[in-house]
Amino acid sequence: MVIPKEITREHVISAITRINAMGIESLNPSTGYDLYYEGRLYPPKEVLQIASSEAFGLEIRNLHGGDQTNNFLIKLGFDIVLKGTKMKIDLNHVKNKRK
Repeated sequence: MVIPKEITREHVISAITRINAMGIESLNPSTGYDLYYEGRLYPPKEVLQIASSEAFGLEIRNLHGGDQTNNFLIKLGFDIVLKGTKMKIDLNHVKNKRK
């Protein structure tokens, strides 16, 4: 699924606020990457699903993780790190790693 370009940085921050209120343990954990924001880690795909709810009133489904999700968040100015580390990744990390 294509991530709607109408999702903004503000929608993502609003989603993070919502996640903090409901508890991160209620989300599906990420497998390879985390969104790092204000000292906390969040599963990127779950954050974008909730951000779509903030933007459109319903969560997008069938999102692919990896570059699709990570690139979208990086372009909005967020840091994506390798799971279990604080090592920031760049755009197209998965694609470039395969080369």
